[in-house]
Amino acid sequence: ISEHVHHPLARTTVSGDNEPMMMILLLLCLGLDSGTTHLEPLPLFNGEATNGENWGWMHPESRGGGSLKADGPARFTTVEDESDHHFGAFADHVVALDAGATAITEIEDAAGAPIPLVPGATYELSWSQGAIEATTAPIIAVHLLNRELQEVPGTRTVNTCSSAGAKHWSRQRLRFTLPDDVDPDADYMIAFQNLARTQTPTDSIGAVDKLALAQVVEDADGFQSLFNGRDLTGWTGALKGYRVNDGAIELDPTSNAWGNLYTEQEFDDFIFRFEFKLTPGANNGIGIRAPLGGDAAYQGMEVQVLENTHSKYAGLKPWQFHGSIYGIAAAELGYQRPPGEWNHEEILVRGRQVRITLNGHVILDTNLDEATKNGTLSGRDHPGLARTKGHVGFCGHGDEVAFRNIRISRLAPEKAP
Repeated sequence: ISEHVHHPLARTTVSGDNEPMMMILLLLCLGLDSGTTHLEPLPLFNGEATNGENWGWMHPESRGGGSLKADGPARFTTVEDESDHHFGAFADHVVALDAGATAITEIEDAAGAPIPLVPGATYELSWSQGAIEATTAPIIAVHLLNRELQEVPGTRTVNTCSSAGAKHWSRQRLRFTLPDDVDPDADYMIAFQNLARTQTPTDSIGAVDKLALAQVVEDADGFQSLFNGRDLTGWTGALKGYRVNDGAIELDPTSNAWGNLYTEQEFDDFIFRFEFKLTPGANNGIGIRAPLGGDAAYQGMEVQVLENTHSKYAGLKPWQFHGSIYGIAAAELGYQRPPGEWNHEEILVRGRQVRITLNGHVILDTNLDEATKNGTLSGRDHPGLARTKGHVGFCGHGDEVAFRNIRISRLAPEKAP
């Protein structure tokens, strides 16, 4: 390893023999994006189940229920498996579900106000799920409930854990379109139920944590594509170390010419959006405000791109995991999708503020001056932090990583008070 370890439904009407429209419909049904949408985070309270607040249990037949406690078929409990805990797949506490149990959480913000969902709008819910000392793999059903505790049509998915073992956690997601005919003033809850059939309920204990909810939103005007999907026009640097394949820029590990691939243009304040897909253990980075020469992590800034869950990264520092600004600020863990799946990321840079959103959850929001007022986390000088503009690009370290739907929007600089 080099030094730089460095969360489908479509409501589309198709008429006639319209092949382009049919293709769009097919892509949406496959859960893919056209490249002009992003995930706008919604401030779901206590999605990382740090306590039982805003969580409850529900009897699936009587529809009765109550607040979530530390005991019962659905409960709020402590998880002590340090192996997965290190990689952020779950936090110290999770929601545990015996076979047949149901837990619910209200779609509210931290102030206790309901988060309004718009009829006809599309949303993506994601969460981490796994098993706790289970002999039978849990089967987790997820759907929306209205205030009458009725399931909202078109909002259900069912996921089986890959193993009954506690170490086999995975990131799951549900993309749904809220029906057009629902009450626009309705409030909603999210329900998780363990459908596993066992001799005793505790033969299959499922666990849920780190919920994120985002609305699928079209990009605003002002975004420009940085990649034409065919070749590396508009890019410079390690051109021979990358290839274009199936509409994506991929690092070519066989080329032995990998390095930094940068935009020819420079940017100061911006919103940078892209999708990325990792192979197991892959390592890359996003250089921002970087010069064409030198090490982006020091001469500019490098936002980590890393397949966090690989065992070889067990000894990393928090600021080396995915979404962290290398040596400067550590990102939250647990919101990355498994290897082989496309992730959505947004990097917003405005003045001294950097915000990073992964799959509809803000994993880092930091002020560079505040982050370094007592020195850098790496203990080294990072002169690139003083740069106000530079190139954006990919910092290759020899592992196969793919990027697509790469676009950027320049932001007007903030005026001093």
